[in-house]
Amino acid sequence: SFLGVSCCVGMSSGNAAIILSASAFLKTIGHPIRTEILHLLDEKTSLNVTQISRKLKSEQSLVSHHLAKLRNTGIVNTRRDGLQISYSLSSTAVVRLLLEAASLATALGREGKSTKRNKST
Repeated sequence: SFLGVSCCVGMSSGNAAIILSASAFLKTIGHPIRTEILHLLDEKTSLNVTQISRKLKSEQSLVSHHLAKLRNTGIVNTRRDGLQISYSLSSTAVVRLLLEAASLATALGREGKSTKRNKST
């Protein structure tokens, strides 16, 4: 809910479920560390938590926490390799979505700045 008002008032339960599901998905991939993890996995076929934490210069426990969120939502796959667990993207569409979002944010940022300039004149 936003300010105590449900986001899906007046919507069918099917539409409400789709909106809530999409919102949860975007929240999951939208975290900066998880976004970085997804970009790393896009560059390499698969990486383990040690490799990811080194590349991100982050604590392994923090990276493991974020990988668990990505795994629980099906965004990454796991494969046991001896004692190590390797992570890979379940779909490259996730990275394409992130790139599109970044492109849109950049475009809107530019538009927002030009609109602010125009209003002040």
